[in-house]
Amino acid sequence: MTKETKQPEQVRLSGLADILGTRPSTVKYYTQLGLFPTIEQEQGRHNLYDVKACKAIFSDVEKLKGKGYKIAEIVTLYANQGKLAHKVDPTVVNLATLGRNINNIKTERKN
Repeated sequence: MTKETKQPEQVRLSGLADILGTRPSTVKYYTQLGLFPTIEQEQGRHNLYDVKACKAIFSDVEKLKGKGYKIAEIVTLYANQGKLAHKVDPTVVNLATLGRNINNIKTERKN
């Protein structure tokens, strides 16, 4: 008989990164973009993440990226569907879109 290790339901940022197999900076970035919801804590305590919810979102984002969607497009898609965890500063999304447009212009100039 093998003993299963039960995953915690709520973890801190670094714990979520370990579970998802990604960097803590990615978790922080997705949180800032409104993709990952946080569970607010008392002042001075670290926010927690719902593992199940974040795993589902991360999986969805990875599938969309695999289909060629850029992160700014994914955030816009989530926003249009009312799925963002919190209100996002549109400047963040606009900067990501601007970066994509600059890359497109560079590519066009090379051709």
